Amino acid sequence: MNRSAGRRRRTGTGSKDPGVLTAENARLLKEVQARTQSLQESLEYQTATSEILRIISSSPNDAQPVFDTIARSTARLCRAQFCHVFRFDGELIHFAASHGVRPEGVEAMQSVYPMAPGRGSAASRSIASGAVEHIPDVRADPDYAHGRTAKIMNYRSIVAVPMLKDGRPIGAIAMSRSEAGRFPDRQIDLLRTFADQAVIAIENVRLFEAEQARRRELTESMEYQTATSEVLGVISRSPSQLQPILDTIVEIAVRLCQAENAVIFKLEEGKFRLAAARSANAEHLELLLRDPPRLDRGSVAGRAALECAPVHIPDVTLDPDYAMWGAQRLGKYRTMLGIPLLREGVPIGKRLNWLPPSRTRRSSPSRTCACSMRSRHVLESWLNRSESSGLLARSGRRSARHSSSRRY
Repeated sequence: MNRSAGRRRRTGTGSKDPGVLTAENARLLKEVQARTQSLQESLEYQTATSEILRIISSSPNDAQPVFDTIARSTARLCRAQFCHVFRFDGELIHFAASHGVRPEGVEAMQSVYPMAPGRGSAASRSIASGAVEHIPDVRADPDYAHGRTAKIMNYRSIVAVPMLKDGRPIGAIAMSRSEAGRFPDRQIDLLRTFADQAVIAIENVRLFEAEQARRRELTESMEYQTATSEVLGVISRSPSQLQPILDTIVEIAVRLCQAENAVIFKLEEGKFRLAAARSANAEHLELLLRDPPRLDRGSVAGRAALECAPVHIPDVTLDPDYAMWGAQRLGKYRTMLGIPLLREGVPIGKRLNWLPPSRTRRSSPSRTCACSMRSRHVLESWLNRSESSGLLARSGRRSARHSSSRRY
């Protein structure tokens, strides 16, 4: 008996009340459950992070899938009412992605963005400060400017984490809840991780686009060099003829500039005359032969000759000075680019490109202007060399007969 009591004293079991044991067991159970929950959250966070990294690697040219996944994962893992992702272009904040928002909430958000950084929202504060910004209760925050939106979307607390690239804000991630209060540090850390991944996605897209632009530039340079060599080849094969060179230039202009039509006008004694053309519309060209552009601002040809500089009209139907409506109806063009042919700064001709109506709004003149300028320099160089021989004048008298009898 004494031995048994001694063992109980050494183990301590004899000194504890059954109620105390029950409380101790409950405490240990809670600790195990808390650790299990923490491990489960860590696994979920790692899984979400891995998913975003996978999307980043599979979408190097588009950050939108990454933004959508971040918004969805944040709302789910942090049990937030919604999550928003914003982009910052250096001046304005743009609404980029969202999850958990009803249609009326989306409309409310779209009505207030883009907006400048400031203290009107958690995201704008975060971008302005470059730090995490909490608003425990938007109803009690005197600087919060979206009370109407909060009422429509039924949220009280909100937190935002900035996306930082080399210490410079390029966006933010914000999440909210319907209850007032601060968000746990663990969830803030998750938002920081997602913000870092969003920065990676944005940077990948920037690098991808820069590489694509470099490749396009190299490809265009090769095309331009090939075209220049082609024109020079025609010059060497036809040292006494101008017309083959003009015809080659308009053919190359249509191909390289992705234009629908291209023509060259010569300016003689203050009047334009059609010298070469590439067009699928014979009626349009016949009209240009009968009634060429005048030396005024009513046409691209006249405007470029008067200004001695390239002229681009994105949409002639919206240009108040354009007046060649008969040619426009037959040619069915909207966008025009005109390049003057200059000798010692004096216009001697004009080259026109027409882009098809389908590309009127989204076409940029940069590519068209670049190839037009290169072929212009080649033509002007040849014209300057041929001037002393009188070839230009002789070719000019023949080109009118050639143009009128040629099938386009």
